[in-house]
Amino acid sequence: LQAISGLEEEKKVIPSLEDNIVNLQRKLKVKQDAHSAALGMISILEEDKEVIPELECAIKEATDSLCAKTNELNEAVEQINNLKDKNSTLTNEKEGLLISFEQEKQKLKEECQAAEQTIDNVKQELKVIPKLNEEIK
Repeated sequence: LQAISGLEEEKKVIPSLEDNIVNLQRKLKVKQDAHSAALGMISILEEDKEVIPELECAIKEATDSLCAKTNELNEAVEQINNLKDKNSTLTNEKEGLLISFEQEKQKLKEECQAAEQTIDNVKQELKVIPKLNEEIK
């Protein structure tokens, strides 16, 4: 009777043990999945490790190219600034020449007016010469 009672007690414990086994199997499955995922990540990282030197090389080449282009750009900016300075100098020289030209033009205009006045004076004197000739005769 006692053995039967013990068996009945064990019979009650078996479902709880079965539940524990099922829970443990689920946990094992989750851990196995996580382990598989980790192995997959390790595999990807190993592939990436092989790609990294290529990427580093490509980055260095791109950086070198960028530096070269930056230097070219800086040289172009310097040339532009030099041309701006030259343009400014030439503009100032042009303005100076225009002022000199206008002054020279005004001077020539005044000289022409003086010459015309002299011509008018000479014409007036030439008109007087025949009268003087008449008077002398």
